[in-house]
Amino acid sequence: MQVPSASEYHLIRHIHTLCSGYLELQVEAQAAACIQAAWRGHAWRRVGLPRVRAAYNRTQVEAFWRILRVEAEYTRSMSALASTIVQPLMASQDRQLRDQVMDLQELLVALQAIESLHRQLGRKLRWFLDEGCEWPHVSRFGSLYEDMALEFHVYGPYIRNFQFAVGVMDRTMVDRTERPRLRQFLLEKDVDFKMEMTKPLNHLAVVESCLRKMADAMQWNDPDHRVIDTAASIMEEANKFIHSAMDQAGNVARVKVIESRLALSKKMPEPQELTFLRFIARAIHRKEVKAVVWKAPGKAKKEAGSVVIFDSMAVVLVRAKDKGPGDRLKIKACFAPELHPLKVGESPDGAFTLASLQGPEEGSPEIPGSRVKFSIEEASEGKEVFELLRAFGSTGVFGADLADLVEREAAAGSSSSPVPLIIQNAFKWMHAHALKVEGLFRIPGSAQVEKSLVGACNKNGADSIDLETWPGITCHDVAGLVKLYFRELPRSLCGPLFERLVAAHRNMKETPDAYVAHIRELVWELAGPNLATFEFVVRGLARIAEHHEENMMTGLNLAVCVGPDVMRPDSDDLQLVLQLPVANEVLGVIIDRCDDVFK
Repeated sequence: MQVPSASEYHLIRHIHTLCSGYLELQVEAQAAACIQAAWRGHAWRRVGLPRVRAAYNRTQVEAFWRILRVEAEYTRSMSALASTIVQPLMASQDRQLRDQVMDLQELLVALQAIESLHRQLGRKLRWFLDEGCEWPHVSRFGSLYEDMALEFHVYGPYIRNFQFAVGVMDRTMVDRTERPRLRQFLLEKDVDFKMEMTKPLNHLAVVESCLRKMADAMQWNDPDHRVIDTAASIMEEANKFIHSAMDQAGNVARVKVIESRLALSKKMPEPQELTFLRFIARAIHRKEVKAVVWKAPGKAKKEAGSVVIFDSMAVVLVRAKDKGPGDRLKIKACFAPELHPLKVGESPDGAFTLASLQGPEEGSPEIPGSRVKFSIEEASEGKEVFELLRAFGSTGVFGADLADLVEREAAAGSSSSPVPLIIQNAFKWMHAHALKVEGLFRIPGSAQVEKSLVGACNKNGADSIDLETWPGITCHDVAGLVKLYFRELPRSLCGPLFERLVAAHRNMKETPDAYVAHIRELVWELAGPNLATFEFVVRGLARIAEHHEENMMTGLNLAVCVGPDVMRPDSDDLQLVLQLPVANEVLGVIIDRCDDVFK
C-alpha cells in the first residue's frame, strides 16, 4: 500500500474534520459536497496554481527578453550613428563644415548623450542577467529603470531640435547651394542621417509596452509589482513628453529660422532687441505674414517686412541694410503685453497700428515713439492677424493666470471665493452625480463637449454655463474639464514646490506622521489662491476616494490620473517630467491624509 504524502495526509485530515459532523447526522449530500470542494482546492493548489504562476513568469520572461533584444539592437544602431556621423561632425577641423553644423550642435550633443545612456543601461542589463536576478524571476528588473530615471532627461534637447534638424537635412539634400560642405560629408558617409535620427522617437514606447506587460503579468500584491509599475510609469511620462514636445519641436524650428535671418546690433542692443531676446527662449510661434511697413506713422515712405506673432509678443521686422547672406531682417518694433499693454488699431485704409500703453488703465496714453503702422500683403490673412493681436491680454478662463482670474471673478461679483468658479462648479456637479461612477478621472471624456465648454467659458465666463443643462455632458467630460484647466495654467498650481516635494518623498526616513507633517509645511508655502485651490481640489478628490469600493478610484489612483496636471513642474525639462510618478505618490498621500495636511 502506497503511503500518502504529507499534503495528501493533511487533505484527508481536512476532509475528515469537515465531514464528520455531516456523516453523524447522516446528511450524505453535504458530506459529498465537502469532499468535492476539498479535492478541487487540493487539485488547484497542486496543478492549477503552478500553471498560472508559470504563465505569469513566462510573460515576464518573454517581455524581459524582448527588452534585452531591443536595447541591444538600439544601442548598436546609436553607436554606429555616433561613430559615423556625430563624432566626426563635432570633432571636424574643417572650418566650413563646422560653420554649417553650428546650429545642429545641441542635437549632436544630445544624440551622443543618448548613445552613452543606453550603453550604460546595456551594461546594467547584462549584470542583471548574469548576477542580479534569481532566474526566471525577473520582476526586480524594473529597478534598473527606476534608478536611472533622471538619466533619460537627455532626450529633451534631442526632441526640441529634431524637427529643425529634419528641415535642415531636407533642404541640404535637395538644394546643392544649401550647406554644400555638409551635403558632401553626408554623401561620402553614405548614411541616411535623417532616417537614423528618427530611431529614438519610438524606442521608449517599445520599452514601456514591455514593462506594462511585465506589470500586468504580476499579482497586484507582489512586492515587486510597484517597482515594475513605477518603471513603466517613468517610460510613459517620457513618451508623453516626447509626443507633446514634438509640437514644440516645430515651434523651435520656426523660431530658429527667424533667429537665423535676424541682423542684431553688434555693439549695444536696441531696446526692441532686448525685449525680443528676453522672451524668445520660451516663445510659441503663432503666425508670420508678409507686410508693408510705414517707416514712420503719418509719412508715405514704406518698406518691405513681415509681422511675427508669438504667444507672448508681436514682432515687426523689416529688411536690414547690411549686406549679409540671404534676406537679413532687423527688428523695427517688439511688443510684449507682459511689459506694457498693447493697443491694436485698424485704419480706414485697411492698415493696422500697434502701440504700447503706459499703463493698464482705460484711456492710458501711448508710450512715445512706440506706434507702428503696417498692412498685410495677403488681405485674406488680415482678419486672423487682427484677432491674434487682439487676443493679447484676453480675459478668458482657460490659460489665464490663476490669481488674475480669481480677482476678475471677485470684481465681477460672480464669485467671492479664492478658488476659480469653474473648479467649484465642476466638483459640485461631480459630487452630486458621479461619486460612485467607476473610473472617474481615469476614463477620458468627449473632446467635442470639452471644447464647447472651454469656448463658452473663455467667451462669457464660467458663470455663463450651467453644467446641469449642458447638452450631452457626462461625468467624464466634467472630470476632463478639471484636468484641462490645470493643464492650461500658465504657471503650474504646485510648480514652485515640485522638486522639494519629490525630494521629501525620495528621502523619506520619518514615521508616517512626521512625513505628513513635513509635506504639510511645504504645501502651506503656496501662495494664497494656489493654496486655497489646491486644498479645494484635494478635499474634492478625497470625497471621491471615499467611494473607492464603487468607483474603483482610491486616493493613489486619482493622484495618478490628476497628478500630471495638478503637480506638474513649472519647467518642461524632461529631467523634472520623469519625476512625475513620484509626485503622484506624494499627491496620493495628501489625498488620503488631507485632514492632517490642511488642518
